[in-house]
Amino acid sequence: MPNSPSGVTYDHEVCNIAPGTVHLRKSSYQKIFDAMLLVDCAATTGIETLKTAVYADDIRGAMVSYADSVMKLDTADFIFAEHKPIYDDSLAVQAERSLGVSRRTRVELDGWVSHFHKSVRARLR
Repeated sequence: MPNSPSGVTYDHEVCNIAPGTVHLRKSSYQKIFDAMLLVDCAATTGIETLKTAVYADDIRGAMVSYADSVMKLDTADFIFAEHKPIYDDSLAVQAERSLGVSRRTRVELDGWVSHFHKSVRARLR
């Protein structure tokens, strides 16, 4: 049984709990690091799970996977905006890269859901 509320098991433990718990971390460094893990999980396992659901024609699975991934990306984007790594240049570079991955992942997720939506509507007509 997966540990994640969405029913998807991710590689990083921080991704298997509700993304909002990242805000309970004490240090900004740990919040930023966890946010990067959330982006990684959404960009890999999240997209993979969404594709699997789309290919299986599983509407519920697709929407749950999409919502879970977008929630992870939203949380990460919020953390990146609120906690700037001003004293650690390498962390700033990694966070900036992760923010770019987050944006590209969101575009890819939206594309898959849009494609699936059109496919389902066409079959219902």
